[in-house]
Amino acid sequence: YGHRVAPAPGGDIIVTGFTHGSFPVTAGAAQTLFGGLGDAFVVRVKAAGDGLGYSTYLGGNSWDGAGGLAVDALGQVILSGDTHSATFPATPGAWDRTCSNCSTNDSTDGYIAKLSAAGNRWIFATYVGGAAAPASESLRRIAVDTDGSIWAVGMSGGADFPTTSDAAQPQSGGGGDAVIVRL
Repeated sequence: YGHRVAPAPGGDIIVTGFTHGSFPVTAGAAQTLFGGLGDAFVVRVKAAGDGLGYSTYLGGNSWDGAGGLAVDALGQVILSGDTHSATFPATPGAWDRTCSNCSTNDSTDGYIAKLSAAGNRWIFATYVGGAAAPASESLRRIAVDTDGSIWAVGMSGGADFPTTSDAAQPQSGGGGDAVIVRL
């Protein structure tokens, strides 16, 4: 299922979405093996439409969806979405490497991941969510500003979504809240 498309430097096209597996990935891609029940994917289609620059999975042992897509000036791809996977490939040094909500099927954590321009490695991948369950958290849109900061928007159904002390609304309003995240 294709969900988002964005232009890349040089005229290539980046596509992201969701697959149940058996998706064509390229040799040397960041994640060549299907992770679980459903994975996000990223494909770079050459400008002439005559081939793939790369094609990779992004996911762990359960469901992983892509919601947001941005491409920076260097051609690096930034994704956001939601995951049920306790084995989502969070990278060493990532802001949050543990999915506290992935133990139940009714809970998700959001994520943000950045893929190299060559599509061969995850520069970083991090969970973004609280620990209270059940809580569905998802980051559905993403953008990169001129100084390289990453902005994501989405929702949180959790009472303990991570906020900064100077946030406009540092505590949940209950039920479901819109969230804005800046990395």
